[in-house]
Amino acid sequence: MPHQKRLTAENTENAEEEPNSWKNQSTRAWFFLFAGFSNKKLFSAFSAFSAFSVFSAAHCFFFHGEAIAQRPVRDPPPRVAIEGRADVIVSKITAAHAGLGFTVKTGTYLRSGLDAGLGASRDGISGRIDFVNRFHLDPFRQFKWAPYAGGGLGVRFDDNRQERVYVLIFLGVDGPVRNGLGTSFEAGLGGGGRIGIIIRRAAAERR
Repeated sequence: MPHQKRLTAENTENAEEEPNSWKNQSTRAWFFLFAGFSNKKLFSAFSAFSAFSVFSAAHCFFFHGEAIAQRPVRDPPPRVAIEGRADVIVSKITAAHAGLGFTVKTGTYLRSGLDAGLGASRDGISGRIDFVNRFHLDPFRQFKWAPYAGGGLGVRFDDNRQERVYVLIFLGVDGPVRNGLGTSFEAGLGGGGRIGIIIRRAAAERR
C-alpha cells in the first residue's frame, strides 16, 4: 500500500508538470516570435523573404502558365484521308487517268481505301475503280521520306471493250507534309504497268 501511494503521488506530479511544460514551451515560442518581429533586421529579412516567395509564385503562375497555355496543340491525324492522283497505265491499251479517292486507318501500319480514275486511251474514254490496302513501314513519320507497299483489286473500263478485273500490287514512297498535304510516288502492276503521283491529306505526325 505505501508503494502504491508513492506511485500515485509521482504520477500526479508528472501530470501536473506536463501542462506546465507545454505552457512554458508555448510561452517561449511566442516570446522568440515577438522578439524576432521586434528586431528590425529580422523583421526586414522575413519581409523580404515573404515578398520574394509571393513574387516567385506569381511569376510561375502567370508566365509559365501562359507559356503552357500558348503551346501549340498538334492536330490529330484525319480519320478519312482524301487524295487526288494522276496515273499512267501502260498496257495494250495505254491510258492516262486522273482520280480521286480516300483511305481510312485500319491499323497502326495499314490504310485501306478506294480510288476512282477517269481519263482517255486510244479507244476513247477510259476509267477504273481500285480497292487498295497500303502497308506503311514508318507510320509515325520518323523520317521525311518512307517506303510503303500495297495491293488490292481493280476494275478497268474502256470504250468498245469489256470491263476487266485485275489484281493490283504496288510500291510507293511517301514524302513530308506541307500545309496539311503529303506527296507520294507509286509504281506497280495492275491492268498493266503503272506509275502515279498522289497528293493526299495528311498529319504531321502520322501517315
